Amino acid sequence: MLKRPGKRIGLLMTSVLGAGMLLLAVPAPAQTRAAPQGVVDLSPKLATGDPVRFDCRVESDMRFTIGGLGEQVTRADKDARISVKVVETLPGGGGVVELTHDAIQIEIENALITGSFDSTQPVSADTGNDLAAIVRPMVGKKLTLHIDPDGTIRSVSGIDAMAPAGMAGAIFEQLFGEQAIRNMYQPLFSVGKNPPTAEIGESWQTTRAENTSMGMLATTCDLKLVEVKQDVARIDISGELGVELGTDPGMTKVHDTKIKGVCEWDTRAGMMRSIDTESLLHAESNTTGLTVSVKVESRSELKRAE
Repeated sequence: MLKRPGKRIGLLMTSVLGAGMLLLAVPAPAQTRAAPQGVVDLSPKLATGDPVRFDCRVESDMRFTIGGLGEQVTRADKDARISVKVVETLPGGGGVVELTHDAIQIEIENALITGSFDSTQPVSADTGNDLAAIVRPMVGKKLTLHIDPDGTIRSVSGIDAMAPAGMAGAIFEQLFGEQAIRNMYQPLFSVGKNPPTAEIGESWQTTRAENTSMGMLATTCDLKLVEVKQDVARIDISGELGVELGTDPGMTKVHDTKIKGVCEWDTRAGMMRSIDTESLLHAESNTTGLTVSVKVESRSELKRAE
């Protein structure tokens, strides 16, 4: 059953899946170190043809406290099978991609909604399932992604027509809104390297800041091209998260943070083959006389289906 907690806590709880997805997204490049000669091509190469299928998994655990009000816990697990089909390429690079969620399984436990949904079950099983009303509209529907020449997802269309009304729509936005889709699937088309070439051993750094219901969330990642075997480039990922939990940025203290992962990039196809990341963020703030603490642990995996 959908519940109605305070607005800030409610939005924070629904953002946990979005936070897990965010860690999968390799953000726009902030700086790059000079590349030696003999570089590897890491550029996106959109080409029309048959759909390519990927499996996605996100696991998140968030613990949130305000003063002595007790601990709020959110747990969320999401599995999805998606199809990606390039329907148009543009002169100079970029194009239009159709992305379809062929199947979704999800379990959520938090202050807003607790339940599970499996799209492989018949629609008749959705009766009385609040989560089904939120997730079912996405299954089998095509989203249109407009991709820039550097692989950036410039826009996503087709989402608004699927969103339910009311509080269910707010949860839908956190799970499947345009920002969530960008965060989840941006790594399919870019490793955040500009120019998109690197030599084995070369490193580059990416940064991004984004407003979330937790506050301003900043991601810094260091990426390193480790090896290339049979047209697959392995890129190691490390980094950290920062967050401002209140209205006074100087009052937030980050106790622990890390991002660790591995990406495999198909240099021939010009598309991600797999990416697996783990992350941790533990921070607290005291801006109103009450100590606000948040600890988020997540793992995200996106890989081409065999």
